[in-house]
Amino acid sequence: MIINEISEALKKVNQNGANLYYCSDEIKNNKEVVLAAIKNDPVVLRYASEDLKNDKEVVLAAVKSNGRTLQDAGESLKKDKEIVLSAVWSDGWALQYADESLKKDKEIVLAAIKKDGDSLEYADESLKKDKEVVLAAIKSGSFETGLQYADESLKKDKEIVLAAVKGNGNDLKNADESLRKDKEVVLTAVKESGESLEYADESLKKDKEVVLAALKSDSVLSVSALQYADESFKKDRDFMLHWVKENGSALQYADESLKKDKEIVLAAVQSNGYALEFADQSLRKDKEVVLAAIQGGREGYALAHADKSLLKDRTVVMTALDNGDFEYFDKKFRNNKDFFRVAAERNGRILADTTPTNRKDKSIVLAAVKNYGWALEYADESLKKDKEVVLAAVENIGLALRYADESLKKDKEVVLAAVKQDKDALRYADASLRDIIK
Repeated sequence: MIINEISEALKKVNQNGANLYYCSDEIKNNKEVVLAAIKNDPVVLRYASEDLKNDKEVVLAAVKSNGRTLQDAGESLKKDKEIVLSAVWSDGWALQYADESLKKDKEIVLAAIKKDGDSLEYADESLKKDKEVVLAAIKSGSFETGLQYADESLKKDKEIVLAAVKGNGNDLKNADESLRKDKEVVLTAVKESGESLEYADESLKKDKEVVLAALKSDSVLSVSALQYADESFKKDRDFMLHWVKENGSALQYADESLKKDKEIVLAAVQSNGYALEFADQSLRKDKEVVLAAIQGGREGYALAHADKSLLKDRTVVMTALDNGDFEYFDKKFRNNKDFFRVAAERNGRILADTTPTNRKDKSIVLAAVKNYGWALEYADESLKKDKEVVLAAVENIGLALRYADESLKKDKEVVLAAVKQDKDALRYADASLRDIIK
């Protein structure tokens, strides 16, 4: 429905500036209405008439709130320094919509990059050669693209490059080759981001001080810097033994000969059980190594990388269960009731991954819900009606009442036991008991 009345238009745009879209062309040319709409939502400048897109007061109101609305301004106002300055003060990226003549204006470009260093991309080439401008972009704190848009001459400037890699080590990739060979520059980069070692000259990937600095970097991914180190480090037994103890995943970058070294692999999996994935196949068959990996895993799943022969080993499987890993062991255990009973006593979650027959076995289900009440969800429907089973579940986790049969949600003893463990369990009780127990 087109809005034709000024009073109605003012009411609508004050509620939501976007309502300017539904106004007639005459209303879109009404300065009072358009200013009210822009005050509510500056992006609606795009719906204003062409005359008002060339009105300085209207466009100023928009760009002061949202610099990128400069894109909808009339071409004449994109050449207006006051308008463009206001836009880039609001959002540095607005520089891209300025007239080419103002992209050469140092004051405007400095204002833009101080707001957002990455807006250097839209500056005139002459200013990408200006050291003051590029340094300002780097120091803005929002310079993600780094030296990418700087002139090649400044990529050879040590002061500029040092400032860049100090803020973002990976900006080393944009530096001139001569500075990728400079130890001071590279050390500064890898201390900020270990992975920036990738961009260092090969000579410095052999430098122990540089490699150690990369590995000791605060970056959470610093261990992955090993992949960029010279092969001599990856073959150095003492060096790799130290780093797999620090972070087992470093094993993936070790020389193949060290992936067959039991001491190295044991140290790695004790640090991080998942490192078993990177061990030589011969050590994935080693029971001691696999047990250490299972115990070193944070959430189980180390068993996924063990040799299949060990998936049939009871000790290995039981250790895996104790550590939350019950997905990968051999099928012969899944169909064995005696095993499952013992397994359920150790980790009730296993009930989610068994046969329908085992889910009907009361002794197995009882064992499961006693240590993990939520296992009641996977019990056979017949056992969700069994008071002994349900009581055991809700005494462990009150909210497991959710999975009990409706008949037991009416049982006062069951509901009281659930509420005692967790008062929020009352929401799953039958309505007839809620007011009484509350």
